[in-house]
Amino acid sequence: MASKNPLDFGENLSRHLHRREDGKSGERMAAERTQKEHILQLLRDNKETVDKHWWAARGKGQQAFTLRADHLTAHGVLTDMEVATLIRRWVFETYNDRLALDRYDGATGNIRFLVSEPEE
Repeated sequence: MASKNPLDFGENLSRHLHRREDGKSGERMAAERTQKEHILQLLRDNKETVDKHWWAARGKGQQAFTLRADHLTAHGVLTDMEVATLIRRWVFETYNDRLALDRYDGATGNIRFLVSEPEE
């Protein structure tokens, strides 16, 4: 008997949501994607704050500064390493070699940035 829904949307969606990749369910992967987008949006929204601290650190000749970012690993969806990788990628794409992630501590929410002096 032919399906009333030729695209089998419901069945395909169900298969998509319940597929496994590296042992992770579709729901888990969707939650990770959502959390990653949330983190990247927080970073984009707070770029001005990062800029302000970066310029202040450079002006004082400091080699690093720390910002606090709570709830980047909400509900244990992402590991601290995955969050650090996201932050590192965002910092590189936004600042190139002028700023770098030194470390991210999920327990305290501290993000430590390294300040690079531009080459003359």
